[in-house]
Amino acid sequence: PTDASLVAVNGTSYQVSARLWAFAGYFRFARPGAMRLAATTSVMEVYVTAWENTNGTIAIPVINAAHYTYTLDMNLAGTNVTHVMAYLTDNTHNVTLTNETFTVSGGKFTAEIEPRSMKTFFLDCN
Repeated sequence: PTDASLVAVNGTSYQVSARLWAFAGYFRFARPGAMRLAATTSVMEVYVTAWENTNGTIAIPVINAAHYTYTLDMNLAGTNVTHVMAYLTDNTHNVTLTNETFTVSGGKFTAEIEPRSMKTFFLDCN
């Protein structure tokens, strides 16, 4: 009767909760041994963390708890970002690679975060 379970099993069928997909938005990209990086936002109802993996890639999961889209400027000072991929989790997407293209200039890029969603940015750095 609660939404606490990650996988509901009923006989031979099962249903995966949205909460499990949110975990995947973190742990498919922030791998064991990753170091947490400082990450902040001043936007109400938007939550951000950042992780640097041992191979130098960076994962930035962003949660938009609001009921409207936010456009955020992502500032990655001190990194050499070369490529950004985004994965969306919401009511119709389960850690789905988006076809967005991001222009990175001076360690910065702009991204839209859909309402009531989680978007994980996965960055290749030199």
